[in-house]
Amino acid sequence: MKILEKCNVLLLEDDKEVASAFIETLELYFKTIYFRTNIKDALETIRTKKIDVIMSDIHLEKENGLDFITTLKSDENNTPIVILSGF
Repeated sequence: MKILEKCNVLLLEDDKEVASAFIETLELYFKTIYFRTNIKDALETIRTKKIDVIMSDIHLEKENGLDFITTLKSDENNTPIVILSGF
């Protein structure tokens, strides 16, 4: 777990209550958690910050997390992705 203490996480989740619970837990293990609620802001964060792990919800309010992942992969981004879903 020591290795995680140096890692930064991007959490893409549109439900603030769900995100709050995730963040509370993630803060126990990771250095920094960047919380974003939409794809545009998430992509900007990836361009400007060092992100080691991405956690993305599939069903965003007006967007699709799978589209986000497709965009990342088309940019040849090899950051590990954890897909979240309440369905």
